Amino acid sequence: HRFMVGTCSVRSVNEIVVVELDEESNGVSAVGSMVHPGEVSVLAPSPFDVSVVATHGRYRDGEAETVVWSCGELAEFGKSSGGDEWGAETRPASLVREARLETRGRCASVLWCPKEHGRRAIATLDEAGLKTWDG
Repeated sequence: HRFMVGTCSVRSVNEIVVVELDEESNGVSAVGSMVHPGEVSVLAPSPFDVSVVATHGRYRDGEAETVVWSCGELAEFGKSSGGDEWGAETRPASLVREARLETRGRCASVLWCPKEHGRRAIATLDEAGLKTWDG
C-alpha cells in the first residue's frame, strides 16, 4: 500500500513524500519525494491516475492556492533495480503544474469524484463554500 504525506514548514523546503507499507514486516519506508513550492495543508492524490495529485497550501509570500500537479516519475517510485531503499542518491522528482483552482481563502478539502473515470472532476471546500471543477 502506498500513501502520500506533505510537509508544512514555513522555513525550509516542503515536500510530498510517497511512503509504502509492507504488510508482511509491518514496516513503512519512503520510496520517493517531490519538492513542493509551499506548505502542503491539503493533499489529494487522484484515485485514477497515480501521476496526478491536488494540493492546497500557503507560499512564503503569504499567497495560498489550490493546484493540480502531475509527476510522471511518481508511478516509477520504488521500482529501481536497487529495491525500495531510500538512499542518499535519491533525488526529488519534479512536479508540473496542470491547473490552478480558484479557491477563496483557506481550502479545507479537495476531493476527486469517484465515478468520473474518464475525466478529472474535483470538488473543493473553501471559505466561500463547495465548488466543483470539471477538467
